[in-house]
Amino acid sequence: MYAVKVVLLPSAAPPVAMPSDQRLSAVAEHTRTDPRPGIAHVSLARWGRRLVGMTFVEAGSLDEALDRARDGWAEWLSLPGLLPDWELGDCRPDRYLYGEPRGGRVA
Repeated sequence: MYAVKVVLLPSAAPPVAMPSDQRLSAVAEHTRTDPRPGIAHVSLARWGRRLVGMTFVEAGSLDEALDRARDGWAEWLSLPGLLPDWELGDCRPDRYLYGEPRGGRVA
């Protein structure tokens, strides 16, 4: 299991309002009811003018986890009305939660 920090950015123009708590809950619920391959869980939070989706991914390698997180969010963001006017920004492993399996255990 890998933790991938996905940063979502508002579109450049026109200015986009930050989604309400209710909207963020609806997006999080959608990620649970319409999961993407390998994505086990998503937690959403505001971070300044950005959104962060902590994305927990089951994968055989870090590269595969990053690809799965990126692809999953690209698909979710393409759905009409889910998070209109938001786009995928950065996608990287979370340095505090990332661990390589060693002998069946995560270090």
